[in-house]
Order: sequence, then structure tokens, then C-alpha cells
Amino acid sequence: MLILFLFLSVNVYTKSQRNWHNSPGSYVHLYTTLDTSFNLFYNAVMKTILFLCFSLWFPLTTALAVSAVPKDTVNVFFSTYLDMNTKTTDYSANTSIRIASKTNFFRYGIVGFDLKEAGYFRDKIELGFQVYEAASDDYFKTGTGDFPVAVYALKRKPTLPTNYNIFFNLPTDNPRGDGFILEGTFPKVLSANDGEKLGTILVKKEDKNKFVKIDVTDLVNRNIYESDSLFFFLTSDALENGTVSLWIRSLASGEATAPKIFLYDEQFTTVMKGGSIGYYGDTNKKDSVFIYFPPAAVAPFSVTYTDGNTPVTVTNITERKYAVAVSPPSTVTYTLTASSDANGPINVSGSATFSVEMPGATLSGTATIFSGQSTSLTVNFKGVPPFGFTYNNHTGTTVTVSGINSSTYSFQVSPTSTFSYSLVSASDKNNASIGISGTPVVTVLDMPAPVSFEPFEPFQIVTDKTTAAFVGGKLQVTVAVSSGAYPGFRIFAPDKKWNLNSFERVGIEIQNLGTNPVTLSCWAVTNGWGGIGGYGIDGSKGGTTTIAIGAQATQIQYIYLHPKFKDNLHKMVNPEEINYFELLFATGTTINSKIEVKRIFVENPLLPADYDETGRLVVPPTEEIAPAAGKRVKQLLSEYHATQVFHTLYLPTDWEPGKKYPVIVEYAPNIFYDKACYSTGKVEDVVNGYGISKGEGYIWLALPFVSADGQYNEVNAWGNADSTANYAIRAIRMVCENYGGDPAGVFIAGFSRGAIATGYIGLRNDKIADIWIGFNACQHTDGGGWNGSEIGTSTRVARLKGRPVFLIDNDTFPWVTMVPATGSPLEKENSGIGAHSAANYLDDRPSTVKLRQWFADTYINKPGTFKVSGIVTNQDGKPLSNVLVETGNTHFVKTDERGYYELKGLMRGNRIIRFSNETSTHDNIEINLSKDTVINLEDFDK
Repeated sequence: MLILFLFLSVNVYTKSQRNWHNSPGSYVHLYTTLDTSFNLFYNAVMKTILFLCFSLWFPLTTALAVSAVPKDTVNVFFSTYLDMNTKTTDYSANTSIRIASKTNFFRYGIVGFDLKEAGYFRDKIELGFQVYEAASDDYFKTGTGDFPVAVYALKRKPTLPTNYNIFFNLPTDNPRGDGFILEGTFPKVLSANDGEKLGTILVKKEDKNKFVKIDVTDLVNRNIYESDSLFFFLTSDALENGTVSLWIRSLASGEATAPKIFLYDEQFTTVMKGGSIGYYGDTNKKDSVFIYFPPAAVAPFSVTYTDGNTPVTVTNITERKYAVAVSPPSTVTYTLTASSDANGPINVSGSATFSVEMPGATLSGTATIFSGQSTSLTVNFKGVPPFGFTYNNHTGTTVTVSGINSSTYSFQVSPTSTFSYSLVSASDKNNASIGISGTPVVTVLDMPAPVSFEPFEPFQIVTDKTTAAFVGGKLQVTVAVSSGAYPGFRIFAPDKKWNLNSFERVGIEIQNLGTNPVTLSCWAVTNGWGGIGGYGIDGSKGGTTTIAIGAQATQIQYIYLHPKFKDNLHKMVNPEEINYFELLFATGTTINSKIEVKRIFVENPLLPADYDETGRLVVPPTEEIAPAAGKRVKQLLSEYHATQVFHTLYLPTDWEPGKKYPVIVEYAPNIFYDKACYSTGKVEDVVNGYGISKGEGYIWLALPFVSADGQYNEVNAWGNADSTANYAIRAIRMVCENYGGDPAGVFIAGFSRGAIATGYIGLRNDKIADIWIGFNACQHTDGGGWNGSEIGTSTRVARLKGRPVFLIDNDTFPWVTMVPATGSPLEKENSGIGAHSAANYLDDRPSTVKLRQWFADTYINKPGTFKVSGIVTNQDGKPLSNVLVETGNTHFVKTDERGYYELKGLMRGNRIIRFSNETSTHDNIEINLSKDTVINLEDFDK
């Protein structure tokens, strides 16, 4: 044994001396060679002995090697048949490492340099490698093939500094003069995996003295990190045919602390994949199990797999992807249990499962139909065609179908009453009887009851520019004049409303009795905001809301009853709530144009599943009754009793006399008709306030635009804006005095024209601007240029004075930028409704839910406003109750039994506080309000 040790020592010493002269420049090589001598003992016993020998003799051989090489260099001896699964060694000098393999035990090799611990981040660094022939220490020159070397970097911490470069190159200053180049690509985009592959380099024999440097300077942008370990991945092809020497050095200083070098053997694996679905009894059906051998394995291969019962071994396999044909009779999982190549065993992994189903037939087609209609039933087969089946019919007989060559077969049935269908038997090519399942039920409903729209009464003339009469039982309408806004008429449901939910559409057949063409729009209308227009003469869901009827011609305008808004979440109206049809002539219609409504009818009955409920709030109708909880009523201010100017008042369902409630003041949109927008411009048809409150907790007041002559509610434009503002001040004071409206909790809201009015009217002057604690505008804002609203906008918006604003669908309108500039808090949301419509207020969509919460929070917290409070006492210092304390036109309160009062929700600025009771009036107190203020009044009755 001693002789063997001496032989090995000399061998290492000699190789160290000889190969030192082949090293490039001043590089030092750490040789890792598996000598032929070691191969003689390559078995389990000798591995153990050699390991022990190596452990005992290693210091001596190292000392001999060190004495033979230049100063500060170290040669280290490795045996590759030892466990290389992870070996890490620290070196203390300028180093390189050389790896060789003459057996297939070393399947893969990884050599790494820990750059950070080596101190290589001071300068540019250089890594290189050389390839040697397997049989000698000369550079490889036989040229039998390319040796792929894959270069990786292990990501760990922050990026490399930008002033460091890494180069991979081969030297040209070797004694033999053979040059080698590195070829490969370095991808610019790396994955986020722990090991980053920079690219694969091919080592080739090329022209003499040829030298190529691969610059990967851009490692910083390639996400290579500061504490990276850079390493080479060496395939078995390179190691089987030669040895590889690698080095690292500092390019700037020519030296560096030695890196940590680590090696390990990555085991490779044979993998099984596959699996599918088959059918029992199909002896012709084959499938495959695929077995993949690793790229570095050496043919021939062999495998052993099992189905859980019987192992099968296949040998002499030469292809790396091997297919095993199978035809399992039932569900089974094949598992790979063993594999080997020409050099010995290989790890195995994977399995292949085949879920085999029994042949069968399943009947489906549960449906609901109307009496007299038919529906389809379907049989789905599993097995081998042709198929056949027999089923029981609703007539009490059986029906047989055969010769079916597809896996799916459908047929029609027309039961007269609800019936449960089932299969009696079924077959496929290989089986006279296969499994059967499925019992679809066809439910038969009675046809919806027909809806009668005749006689067409009661009807109502929309304007005084039309007349109507029944002639021969048919309603004839004549336009008396050619001017005016949409003359027309309404046909009401006899019992308040029709339930049209069960039908797809309604048709209105109209004949033009005149000598000139007429243009009409037709609407189906519910209470409040809920009108849908016609969708085209041909019944299509596109088209316009109008129809043009030639002289003496007859046409039908269809109105589809279930259209949805653009977001496809909610219907435009609830067809259960339609209470009248409205037919409007286009403006400018020729005088004395006459039409006849020949009939109104419904078409295409729908099943219950086709007309799900909308879930939309139903707005109460306006009634001419005394105010009451849960009722919307028509009211007139006393000074307007001789006119047609009025407002509507809604008291919430939880209203009780003597309690205080916040107030929502709403202005109506302009008159506007579109498929998704039925806007009459009337106070009795607004909906926002009801949608915000859901009918509870808030008083809802819809105010008019007073006409220029002060005689009626203006449905177009502004009317007299100053009169409109004065009406609002008077009506709000009345509601707070008589119905429990909270003067410290009044909001203003509106849609379209009403949205503009929140600023154009609500901030028109200091008197009306003082009322509000919050502003809500939907689809338009003040300053948008409609009917002069762009004039004076900045002056009006400045009167917000810090009070909050909530915008709906207003991303492009002026208040989006103007409000924040004033210091007022702004919230904005998009409803997603995709139409010019206020119907979004009646749905529980996210924007509406947020708006409702904003109203509640604003009422409680009153942001941007202040309060004045205090105690009123008489000349004896005793508190006085029932003293009226007021400021502005709508802010007022009375002292309680303690003499205490609070005026809340006040806009900042100069204010006058007034005190009075039935017997006395105190001098006014003037303040500049910028914070909560206490004003105690003594000697009130002096």
C-alpha cells in the first residue's frame, strides 16, 4: 500500500510540474484528474480504501506539489469517484481548477466561483477555461465534436456595480499555439429563478491562434446580483472526451483573493409520462406511455415498469424518447421502477394514468316550455360507434333509434304536460347492452295570458298642441300646430300598469292618415325614470327611437321590453311597472298631421328564466294628496298659487312629526329622449333623491326651474335663474319649518341639467350658496358650456368654501379640476351604466353604494362647515327656552329648556346671528366665522 501511495504522490507532483508550464500567463491550475491507476480500483471496496488513503496521504502529496510550483500557488488533488454531491473548498491563492472524467459516474459537473467572498468587486474580472484531450495534458485538438458548456449565475442579493465587467475567453499563449473560441448567446432577459442561465458556450477547434472574447459587461441590467456565485455547468460529453481547466483573476490588478470553488454531481433521471381516456371493450383503441431518457445517458437503455401487478422490462432501447403501446381494460397507473444506460443504473421518476370508462349512454335536456312548443333532448354516448338507444315517450310508447355514428345525438319532443323522459336501453358496436342514465324533466307551462290594450283609454294629451278622438273605435290624433316641443299623447293602463314581463316586445301599429310624412317616437314608460324607446321598424334591437311614416302608409314600431344598459348588469326598465305608452311627434311636424293607432300588441312569450327581475327601486308616483310618510306629493308655494309652478315633496317611510331629517334637494334634467334616456324635464319624474335614500331617512324635495314669465315649470333650459334660486330658498325654509327638515343637513343633487344646476343655481349667489352641506352632480357640471353655464363659473365654484362634492360619471367635466382648486374635498365614481341616464341611482351598483355612504357620512360630520352655539339667559341669569336663533335664510334653531342652541353646517365667512322670540328681538351679532364659535347672550329680555 505504501508503494501505491508513493506512486500516487509522484504522479501528482509530476503532473503539477508538467502542466504548470502549459498554464496561461501567471494562472495557477488546481488539477482534478482521475488517473488510470484509480480505475483499477473502481468498485465499492476500493472506493472506501482509497478514500481513507487519500485522507491520510493528502497533506504529503500537497506539500510535494506546492514545493514544485511558483510561489503563492497550490495544487489540490481530487478523486471524482468520491461523493461529489456537494463539495466546497476554500483556497488561499490566485487559483484555477481543472476537472477530468474518464468514467460516467461524474454525469454532470458544476464548478463555481463565489465572487463576493473572493473580493472580485473591486475591479474587472476575467474567467477562462481550456479543454484538454482525455489521454494527455495537451489542449484538445482531435476535433471530434463541440463541447457545450452552459454558464449560469445564482441570484441572491443586490445588483453588481456598473463598473465591473466579466469576460469569458480562451488564451492564445499556449506552447502548442492551438486556438479555441467560445461561441454562444447571452439572453438579454432573464427569468426570476434562483439559477439564471446566461447561455451555452460551445468549445470548438478553430484556426490557429484565433481568439474570441465574449463580453457580458451588461450583467447589471441582466439582474445578476452582487453576492452571486458564477459557475460553469459541464455536460458529460465534455468530461468524457477531455478535461476542462478554468481560472479567475482580476484584470485591473492581476491578482485577487482565491474564490470559493464548489463541485457537485447532479443526478440525472429517466422520466415516464402519459395518460388518456379509453373505453372498455374497444380492443382497437391503443394509447402510449412515453419514457424519456436523459440527454447525457449513453445507449443502449433499459427500463422496468409496472401496472401495479406485473412488472415489464424492455431492453436494448436506442432512442431517447421511447413509446410503449398499451390498451388497458380498466383504469390503471403505470409506474417506472428501474432504468439504466450503458454505464449503469439511472434514477427514475413519473407515472402514466389511463382513466378507462365503461361504455354508456346519458340522456339530458331538462327544460321549461310553453304548451304547444317543442324542445331538444340529447343522448351522449361513450364507447365504440355505431350506437343505438330506446327511450320512453310522453305518449306512453317507446321509440328506438339506431345506426348513430357520433357520440352525441339530439331529437325533438313536444309533451302536452310536464313529463320525465328516460332511456330504456342502449348499445354500442361491441356491446348489445351498455349503461344508461339521465331522466330529464320537461316542464310545460300555460301560455301567458294575452294582454289587452284596447280600448285606448284613458288617454292624455301631452301638450295643448294636439287633439284626439275615437273614430270607429280607433284613436285618431291630430297635431294642431307645427311648433312646440314634442306634441303627443299618452295611452294609460286601465289598472294603473301593465305587467309585460312575460313578453319580448310590444308593437304599436300606426297609420298616417294625412298627406304629408310624419315622424314619431314611441315609448313604454314606468313611474319616475323608466322609459324605453322603439328599436327599429324591422324589430331589430338596433336602429333609432323614431319611425317615419309616409302619407297614408301603415307601420309598426316595436319596443323591446328587456334591454340592458351597456354594463349588461341592469335592465333599462322593469316591464312589470309599465303604466303608459307615449307617442311623440317630432318638432316641426306639419300642421294638422293626423295618425290613427290601429292596435297595440305583445309578441314572443318568454319563460320565467328569460326575464329575471331587475332589482331596481320603483319610484313612487306623484300624487295630488296631502303630504304623508312614503308618499311623493305635488305642492305649491302660496305666492305661486295662481300659476302652474310647483314642486314635489317626499316624506320618508320612517317620517314622524317632530323629528329632524336631512333634506335632498334635486333639480330635473332637460327634456331629452333617447333609447336609454326618457327625460321629460319635469320635477315629478326625477329619481336621484329616491335612489340615494331608498325612500328612508331623508326628505326629498324636487324643485322647479321657474319659467321666464313665472307661470310654469320650465322643462327646457333655465327659465328665470334668479326666480328659480329664490323659489328654492323659500321652499327649503318651508320644508324645514313644517316637515322636520334639518337646516344643518340640506344637500343639492341633480342629473344632466340638474347636475349643472347644483352650481349654476345652487351657487348663484351668497344667499342660496349658504344653504348646502354637500353637492352631488351626475353626468355634467357647472361650467360645461350648456346654455351659458360657462359664464361666471369660477365665481360660483369659489362659493363652495371647503364643502364636499361627489361626482358620478363626470371625468371630463369642469368641476373635476375646479373643485380641488378651491380646497373642497372631491370624490368621484363611474357608474358603468354606459348611457346618459340617471337609472344608476336606482341600482345597488358600487358607485351608488359609495354615494349613499358619502351622504350619510357628510350629514354626520359636515366637513368644511362650522357651528355657532351658546346659551341665552334673561336679565336675572336664568336660561330662556324657545328663543329663535337664526343666520342666513334657512339656518335656524330654537333654544331648549337650558337656553342652549346650536347652529350647525354653516359656511365660513361674514355672518349675522339674530335672536328673537314672541315678545323680543335682540340686536344682531356680526361675526366672521372661520371656526366653531360660542356666543352666549345675556340680558335677552332687558
